[in-house]
Amino acid sequence: MSTALDLVCERTALYMDTLDWRAAAHFNPVDATSNPFIVSMNLEAPHNMVFVDDAAKYAKAKGGSLEEQVTLAVLKTMVNLGTAAKPHLSGRVHTQLDARLAYSTDAMVAQTLQLVEMYKEAGLDKSQIAFKIPTTFQGVQACRVLERDHGVCCNMTVLFCLQQAALSAEAGASYVSPYLNLLGRVDGDPATGLANAQQIREYYDAHGIKTIVLGASFRTAEEVELMSQVADAVTVSPPMLEELKIKAPAKLPALPKIQVPSIGSFLDNEGAYQWSMTIDERSSIGLLEGLRFFAAYNEKLDVLLRSKLQSL
Repeated sequence: MSTALDLVCERTALYMDTLDWRAAAHFNPVDATSNPFIVSMNLEAPHNMVFVDDAAKYAKAKGGSLEEQVTLAVLKTMVNLGTAAKPHLSGRVHTQLDARLAYSTDAMVAQTLQLVEMYKEAGLDKSQIAFKIPTTFQGVQACRVLERDHGVCCNMTVLFCLQQAALSAEAGASYVSPYLNLLGRVDGDPATGLANAQQIREYYDAHGIKTIVLGASFRTAEEVELMSQVADAVTVSPPMLEELKIKAPAKLPALPKIQVPSIGSFLDNEGAYQWSMTIDERSSIGLLEGLRFFAAYNEKLDVLLRSKLQSL
């Protein structure tokens, strides 16, 4: 008898929302995605602490101020996790940029290129990796530079609405990751999230856009099943994959027919884009709260690596 996981995999590509190599070895997903929260959770597993130790020694050997070493050690920790997971993937490792850089195009480009070099040093070339960039206007401009000038795959994240997805596609993004739920809310509002993802799917299809729609931010197994109806891929936590493995498929309601809206070009019109976000309350709140959520875990990683460096 088919399980919910079987049907999800029939509809869409399965990615795993973790860089834990043991989980990747168990499920063998296509890609593995991550963010500062996930990295922090991965580092609670004793078998992953070796990557922190190595990263601290690596940064210490490079020299510089303590804060420069902390920044480098955090990046190296993520590279170590991604490199360990990659042998168990048929696709890419996705590493998220520091959320605190979300409003600086130059800083996001620089951090991405630094990570590309660090992955190369660890044995992975840029065809095996992707970088998750917050979908601020500045983030999309960073994606534009990275995809066009450096051939680096970008995954636009903290994304809640069509205007973010349309702008990302204009910039040449390889992936967009529409969130089904708002972060940090008791009610993540998944119904609106699904409607927005369907709108993105149909807009892309209507315009021949090849950017991969990667559904994200699930709280229940059934939400994964719902998103699999519209997304090219879904990224799912290991515990939720275990649940899908034993769950009977849900009887999903038919998706409503929708009219694909017209969206003007935002790529060189920051004012129009920012206004479109301002009047979209759910998406603008989702973006700001998402950035705050991830920045808190960026700071947590800084504390961990600072302590480790000071102990050397």
